[in-house]
Amino acid sequence: MMDASGSETAFNEVLGEAFVPACTLGVGQRAHLVFGQDINHLKFFTTYGLQEGYEPFCVNMERPVTFWYTKDQPIFENNEDFHDSTIEVTRIPAGSETPPCLKISSKMFEQCEKANWEFLRLSLPVVCEDVFIE
Repeated sequence: MMDASGSETAFNEVLGEAFVPACTLGVGQRAHLVFGQDINHLKFFTTYGLQEGYEPFCVNMERPVTFWYTKDQPIFENNEDFHDSTIEVTRIPAGSETPPCLKISSKMFEQCEKANWEFLRLSLPVVCEDVFIE
């Protein structure tokens, strides 16, 4: 796998428990990811997707979606579980030329030299059922 600067990348020490990858590639495999910008590329969308109420992630979006990969195991924490959190996260839905995004606001007003900084990686909310296939 190559990153944006042309460096080769390898992944290791990925935990199998509670890890939900967007896609997994083996050695020598390539993938073409379709996010739904052009629904004509979705083979079964008109047959099954519309009946099930499925809406592609980037439906009717003109700009390419931004995506990334990481070599490090992320730590996911739900911000809603922390009642004393100083951070407020608001989801902004997708527009015709913009992907869905998250807005971060601080509930505290501080001067810049006294502010406590937090570094976050934002992800869109994903909820998975306990059982995928019955």
